[in-house]
Parts: sequence; structure tokens; C-alpha cells
Amino acid sequence: MYFRINEPGRHRSIFMREGSWGRSSRDPVQSRGVPVLVWIPEFDYMRGLAIIAVVAIHVSMALPLIDVVTALGTLNMLLSFVLLQFAVPMFIFITGFVLSLRYSGRFSTAAFYRRRLATILPPYLLFTFVYMVLPPGLTAYIWPAKAASVQTFIIDLLTGTAHYHLWFFVLIIQLYLIYPLIAAMYGVCAEYEQEYPLLGAVLALQILWSTGIIAGGVDLLWHSVTGSMFPEYVYFPEYIFYFIAGIHVHHNFDRFREAVHRVSGIKILFASAVTAGALSLLLIAGTIRYGTFNGISGMYSLFETVAEPFYYVTIIALAFIVAEWLTASKNAASQLLKTTGDYSFGIYLIHPLFLLLGTEVLARVFFIDWYDWIFYPANFLFTFGVSYVMVLLLSHLPWSGLILGTRAQRAKDRQ
Repeated sequence: MYFRINEPGRHRSIFMREGSWGRSSRDPVQSRGVPVLVWIPEFDYMRGLAIIAVVAIHVSMALPLIDVVTALGTLNMLLSFVLLQFAVPMFIFITGFVLSLRYSGRFSTAAFYRRRLATILPPYLLFTFVYMVLPPGLTAYIWPAKAASVQTFIIDLLTGTAHYHLWFFVLIIQLYLIYPLIAAMYGVCAEYEQEYPLLGAVLALQILWSTGIIAGGVDLLWHSVTGSMFPEYVYFPEYIFYFIAGIHVHHNFDRFREAVHRVSGIKILFASAVTAGALSLLLIAGTIRYGTFNGISGMYSLFETVAEPFYYVTIIALAFIVAEWLTASKNAASQLLKTTGDYSFGIYLIHPLFLLLGTEVLARVFFIDWYDWIFYPANFLFTFGVSYVMVLLLSHLPWSGLILGTRAQRAKDRQ
């Protein structure tokens, strides 16, 4: 039995355009025609929060419990599919912001593709191979066992299906591929002050695609032309709103920050809590109504798909407020979260290996499995802690940027 989960330290140096707004201080930074290095500390904390949520989601993949209405099964369902699902939208929002910060206005599309793909492809290639050749018995209860072959490797590489978390890298690659077009489209809309209609249109597109209304039509059209169904591994339409929202916030950063503070963290927290509560009650009611969580359909799923973007926007805004507070704080806990964000790329890549190891150790040594409450905090602490330490150690190796991505390498350079 398996299913795919649709998720989910460094001094960030970013070249800015003339007249761009920086975050190395609380004041705008003017480049005066010269590239200026700026630091965006809030995003390190936001990445830290997001990667913690990702690890917690994966630890909560209690497959035997997800279709049983018990206290533990319900808690896992709410954690995995409501409370922690902000992780990937937050990562995509940050990706849109940072890409816009680096590549706005006129830039070389060839240089953009060369730099971006050189960043993500080496670790993705490596870990696609690693997860493909894992012993089948080790992962069969979470992910289907496959026979390792060149054909399997190519298919896994194109679809992100070597392991349950690697789909995210296909999503990022797809966003990289369309970014020049998105940037040009946003530029035209900004010139005519039509940014908000654009955001509304992509939000509608995302909702219609996620509910299958558009995706189903594309499937039928593709099948009529080619005789085969449209690939299900086109991920970016489900996250396009968060991506363009990140681009928009970069171009309107002061207004975004002022709006967040004007509304206040308490009101944002209340809005996110109300939305999360409604989504949670909806899932519980749907599970009871249809007998199983995976059986939920119809209006239950439609309401969830429509409400989720508004919930994630409030969480992103709330995380930004928390990140600003942490940026001003110099205690050990805030520094740990920042470093976690610095290493989030590497932690994302390797944490399933230690989750599997933790699961085996708890089951074979301590006789604790998915049905025990203590399994989840114990496996989370083990998985996150060992992943963090391993990425920290690996970041000191030569060419660690090619192994775990550029963020781990730059974190090492900062130390």
C-alpha cells in the first residue's frame, strides 16, 4: 500500500538591479549601477520552518492508520494534510521572490537556465540514483519497490518518482523552465498596473487545475491528438499562484511588509486558525461520511482546494512576522532555526534515508511502530537531528555543493 504525498547556512548573497530594494538593513539599498550584495535573513528562518514541517509530514505518514477514525489516525491526518501543508507553498513563494530578485528586467535566458539547472540537476541526478537502488524491502511499505535499470532511472528522473519526496525537484525544474516567460508576463502586467488581475487569474487557474476541471480537459485533448493520456507529472499549475505571488511581493516588498504589520500578527494568526479549523473539521466529517480518508470526494475536496490558498497565504504572512522577530533575536534557538533554513536543501534530500532508518530501529530494537504515539516524536527527533548533523558534516567536503545543493556549500563558506 502506498500513496504520493503532495507536500511538501548561509549568508545569502544576491545581486540586485539598480533601484531594487534590499534586506541587508531596514532601509532600501540603491545599487547606483553597481551590483550590491544583500542578505535576506527572514527567508532563512522561513525555510527552516518549512523544512521542519516537511520532515514532520513525512514522519506522520502513518499508512495503516490514515483510514481509521482513531485519535492517533485523526491527528496524523490533520498534521499531514492540513496544519503542515504550508511547507511547499512557502518554498515556492520564496523561490519566486528570490528568482525575481536575481532575474528581473532584461537578463540572459541562456545564462539563467545554465546557472539554475547547474544548481539543481547534480544533486537531483545523484539522489534519484541513490533512492532507486535502495533495497526494495526497506521502502516497500512507503513506496513501491522497483527493479533498478537504465529505463527505470530515466523514468524516475523525468517524473520525480524515485522516492516520494523527489517530485518536488521536478516541480522546481518546471518553474525554472517557465520563469523567463512568467517574468516577461508579469513585467507587461506591471507596466499597465494589472498585477492583481494577473494574481486573480493564476489563482483561478491553480484552483481549476487542482480540482481537475482544467487538467481533465487537457487529458482529453492530449489523448485525442496523441492517443495517450496527458502526463500526470505536470506539477507547476498546482503551485503557480504562490510562485507569482513571490515575484509580486519582491516588486512590492515595502507594501507587503506594511500590510502585514498593519493587519497585525494576532489577526493573521486568528485567520489562519479559523481556516485550519474549518479544513480540519471538513476532513474529519469527510472521513466519517465516506468511511476512509482516501475516499473523500465531491464537495469536500472542492472546498478544500478553494480554501487552501487563502490558508497558506496567512501562514506565509505569519511566518514572515515570526522571521522578522527571530532576525532581531540572537539566542541559540533562533540561530539553530536559521542554520536549519540554510541547510534545508540538503536536509530535504537526505531525510527520508534516516526516517527509514529510524523506523527500522524503533520497530526492531524498541518494538515501537506506527500505532504507538511515542513513535512520531521519537522518529521526528531522530530523523531531523541526524539529517541536520549529516548535512553539516557533508558541507565541509569538497564539492559538497554538487552533492547537497548550493545552499549547503554557501553555509560552509559563511562559517
